[in-house]
This record gives sequence, structure tokens and C-alpha cells, in this order.
Amino acid sequence: MTNIAIIESQSLLQESYKLILETQSFYNVIVQGVNYTELQKADQHLDVILLDIPNFIHYCEDTERSFQSPETQMIVLAQRGEERRVIDVMNEGVYGFLFEEMEANELLQAVRQVLNHKFYIHGQATHHLLTHSHQLLEEKKQNLHQEPPSCPLTKRPFQVLQYIAEGLSNQEIAAKVHISDKTVKNHVYDILDTLDVRNRTEAVIKAIQSGWITIPKV
Repeated sequence: MTNIAIIESQSLLQESYKLILETQSFYNVIVQGVNYTELQKADQHLDVILLDIPNFIHYCEDTERSFQSPETQMIVLAQRGEERRVIDVMNEGVYGFLFEEMEANELLQAVRQVLNHKFYIHGQATHHLLTHSHQLLEEKKQNLHQEPPSCPLTKRPFQVLQYIAEGLSNQEIAAKVHISDKTVKNHVYDILDTLDVRNRTEAVIKAIQSGWITIPKV
């Protein structure tokens, strides 16, 4: 069973998302509310959190975030015109960026993808994300003469990080490297601890910005 939380300022949208998600027998909405602090009421592990932009901003200001584990995935819900928020959202390690007004199939597809540690960004927001990535690449080209700092990860965790950057799930990485899912999970926790980041996305962003790995080609 996949446990989901819905934090949305508009109650009608909350109910709509819940009805859509629970058409799938394996999705269970265990928390819903208008304020992100409602997440503290979760008495089970949360697999996915849906969070609107106002609550996302307050969430980012919360220094504890005890309700989110490194394996919890997040989807941010924006209004039309908030496309530029996607940069801030991705920098916080979020895998999904949607608009509040969407088709049911799009919501279900987004949840499926983020559960597999794959990004789901609405088409209207990808322009801003790609522009930002292009600017980072240009800056990197201008500093090619500088030697990038060495990566603090050992060989196997670094290999796992590279596969994470390619969008592979723990199961897919395990098959590639010929190790167990549990060992991959241990490597992921080692990566987060060594790089001092909260989740897989932050680890990839830090590795790219540090020059340890390059942005994977799609």
C-alpha cells in the first residue's frame, strides 16, 4: 500500500485529488489538510506528499521536517503563472511539479513516476528548468580551467549516485550493479549522509554543481 498526504489550501481540490488517487486500490490517502503542519499527524510512513505552493514555501522554512524521510517523494502543485517556481522546487529535492488544474490521468502518472524516483515536470515548466540548466552549463564551461573538487564518495556509492542521476530506481540500480535492493538502499543513505543532503535529488544537484558528474542526456 502506498501512503499519500494531500496538503492543499483549496478544500475542493483536496477532495478531487483524493477521489482520483483512491480509484487505485493500492493508494491510501492517510493525511489531508490545508496546512503542511497536518503532516505531523501521519501515524505511518508517507510515500508521497502533494503540497501546494503556499504550503511548500512554509515547508521550506521549517528546519525540522520530522514528518519526511529520505524515501518520501514530493509533488508540488502550482497555479498557472507560477512556472518559474520550478527552479526553487527542484533545488529543494522535489521530483514532481504539476498545476492544480489537471487531468486525472496526469495526477496518477505523476505519482507513479515519482514513486520510481523519476521526475515528472509539467511541460509549461520545463522551459524554465532547461533555461536554468543551460545557464549552469555555460558557467561551467567558463570555469573549465579550474580543477573540480574531488568527490568524497567511495567507488560503489559514487556508481549508485550516477545511476540515480540517470533516473534509475533502487531495483533498477540493484540489477545493474548486481547487488541487493537493501544494499542499494544502504548506499543511498551513505550518499545522503556523506554529501550532507536530505534526498536523492539534492544529492544529484550537488554532484552536478560540484562537477563530479554531468547532467545526464535524455
